[in-house]
Amino acid sequence: MDISMNQLEAIKIYAHHLLHLSLNAKLVNMGIVLIKQTTKLCAIQISIKACLNGYVDPKTNICVSNCGLGRYGNLTFGYKGMIEKTECLDCGSACFECSLEKECKSCMKGYYLILTEGKNTGTCFEKQGQLDHVIYVQSKDESGEVFQDGTFNYPFNSILYALSKAYKIGSSYESATIRIILFSNQTHSMVRYNSNLEEFEISDISQSTKIIIDTLDSVPTKVYFKLRDKFSFFVGAGLSINNIEFDAIDSILDVREGNINETLLELYEYQCLKSNTESCCQSEYQQTSQRYIINGPQICYVNQLPVSRDIQLHILKYKFMWKYNWLS
Repeated sequence: MDISMNQLEAIKIYAHHLLHLSLNAKLVNMGIVLIKQTTKLCAIQISIKACLNGYVDPKTNICVSNCGLGRYGNLTFGYKGMIEKTECLDCGSACFECSLEKECKSCMKGYYLILTEGKNTGTCFEKQGQLDHVIYVQSKDESGEVFQDGTFNYPFNSILYALSKAYKIGSSYESATIRIILFSNQTHSMVRYNSNLEEFEISDISQSTKIIIDTLDSVPTKVYFKLRDKFSFFVGAGLSINNIEFDAIDSILDVREGNINETLLELYEYQCLKSNTESCCQSEYQQTSQRYIINGPQICYVNQLPVSRDIQLHILKYKFMWKYNWLS
C-alpha cells in the first residue's frame, strides 16, 4: 500500500505535536524515518537533530545543556546560516577537556598542555623522561625589568613565580623533582597586590612534579604570607616545605572586608602590602584585657579579638603554620 503525500504530511504534523508534548517544545529540528509498511499502521522512528539551548547526546538521543568531560558541543550550520545540528562530539584522545576536537583545555594523565598563542586552549603532548632541577629565589623589591632565570646568579624575586615556573618546567616530564631554594639571609613574601609580579598559574592536572621548598643553608627563614584564601599549594607528586616560618597576619587584610581600597594601592600606607621585609599588621596579646590586639596602620582596622580559645588558635595558626618542616 502506497502512502500519498497528504498522508505523509499528516503523519509528520501528528508526530511533530507528539514530540512537542513529550519534550516540552525544546526541539528546533527533527528527522522522521518511515519504516516499510507491513500492516495498516505506520511505524515512525524519530531522532533529534538539534536542541534549543543545548546539544543532542548521541548516546541517549536527548537534549543536554552540557556535554560533560571528554566531549564538546558542536554546531552545524546550513542554508542561510541556520542551525541544522547541535550535538555532543568526542574530544581528541589526549584531551581531558576541550572546546573543539583538537583544541584542548586540559590533558589526560601522562600528557601535558602547550597553549596556542593568544588562546586558552592548545595541544596535548605525551610526557617523557625524568628531571631534577633547582630554582633559586632572592627577596628583592624590583621596580624595573631585571633579568631573572632562576639560577644562583640570577634568582627569581618571587616564590609564586618560582612555583609557577617549576610546574611549567616539570609538566613535560613523566617524573620531575624541582627544588625551590630561598636565600636565607633575608625575609621573603607571598603577596597579592604587587603588579610587578606575574600571577601564579598551573594547567597540568596530572601533576607529575614533586616540589621541595627549602633554604640555602637550612637556616629557618620567615615568609610573609599575604594571600589570605586566594592561594593553595598544589601537592601533585609531592610537596615538602622545610625550614620555613610563614607569618600570615596580613591575611586579615582584604578588599572584601572593606579595609583596602584597590585604587589607593600606590599610597605610602599601602606599601607594606607589597613588602618582602615586613608585615603591615602585628598581633600582641594584652595580659590586662586578656585579648589579642592588632597593631599597625589604619588598614589594620581590627583593634581587638574576642578572648576565645578558637580565635587564639586561629591567630597562632596564621603566624606559625608550617614553621620548620611540613611534608605531604
